[in-house]
Amino acid sequence: MKAYIKLTLPLWVAALPLGLSNSLSQPLSAILLLPLIAVAFALKRSKIATLLLLLAITVTAIRITASAAHEYSIYQMVRSGLPFLYICIVLGSYKQLQTYISTKFSTLDPDGSRTEKLAYIYVTLQTIQVVALYLDIPIANVASKSDGDSFRLMLYPMTSIVLLFYYGWRQQMWILTGMAALIIFSTGSKTYLAAMLILIPIATASRLSSWRLLTSTLGILTLCGIVYYTNPLSITRLASYITEERGADITREYEISHAKSTFQQDALTMLAGNGLAHPLTPGVPTSDERWFENSKYDIENAYWSILAKLGILGSTLTSMMLVRTIKNKTMIATGIILLIFGLKTSYQFFTTFDGTLLLLWSILIAEACQRRSNKCNLRHIQAHELKPINFRR
Repeated sequence: MKAYIKLTLPLWVAALPLGLSNSLSQPLSAILLLPLIAVAFALKRSKIATLLLLLAITVTAIRITASAAHEYSIYQMVRSGLPFLYICIVLGSYKQLQTYISTKFSTLDPDGSRTEKLAYIYVTLQTIQVVALYLDIPIANVASKSDGDSFRLMLYPMTSIVLLFYYGWRQQMWILTGMAALIIFSTGSKTYLAAMLILIPIATASRLSSWRLLTSTLGILTLCGIVYYTNPLSITRLASYITEERGADITREYEISHAKSTFQQDALTMLAGNGLAHPLTPGVPTSDERWFENSKYDIENAYWSILAKLGILGSTLTSMMLVRTIKNKTMIATGIILLIFGLKTSYQFFTTFDGTLLLLWSILIAEACQRRSNKCNLRHIQAHELKPINFRR
């Protein structure tokens, strides 16, 4: 029980409606995830993760030493470096961590029911925060929010909600799926909507059967009905993004162009990157000084952010660690989420702990799905066992 609490505590606490801003949610996550990081660090660590961390630390140190006119920030190094450290440790020991959790949960959660309950608690708490925000009750942990005609909100941590939507659809837990879809619609984000739509056929195909196809079809029709009658902002933005903007995003293009320039400035930078404390852009003009300062170091595209910060070598090592974790259907879904969100933001790797929480959910969900599948297979075998034949003399 102690191990279960230690590993799941950061998940349900992160969803508690405490009215925290993103700047408060991140330090809290760093503290709550420490037991998981300690466990992962104590397990057999990956040589790739060690090399990647050494590369990031070395390049950052060299940049700080050689930088003139204070073109670096210790605060930004910690802001980007701590989440990156966490996700490297978890990715590096992912297989061992999965084995450890499976062993610890074998008696506590033999059929995956505890993970199901945890998922319901998590999504319910996030749904309460969404409803509260619409009712102007300030209890939500808001990562970002926009008011006016285009009301949008991002709760922390959001990426895990997409994986929980996949989990609910795969296991046909429609209440869980519906609440996760509601949270995704409330973001008004074309990226979240695209990820959700891509994961639906993957979740449906995980265990094909006539009944499953029927219920999944009904689920899709229900979702389409919700979209039609509520007309969420995400649909409008996705349509305009495809038809009018033709895939363009001015802010993202501005940041990527500067990231390319810093990446291509010399052969050494292309190979090893700029480190975690060096500005990559002049900053996005805004009246918010703090947001303007952070925008110098943040790139709204994970691929160019990793390339600019870690170079070709660091990007290769990161890709190798991610590929090594893809051992089951849940991790395939997790990889798809990271790839899709990589086009939008680098927050899963730098500046937030969303990526680490997503990986923890992927382990728990994979274990729960496996245990539930084993239980169903056992029932099927028992139902079709041949009865002993009594021979009369």
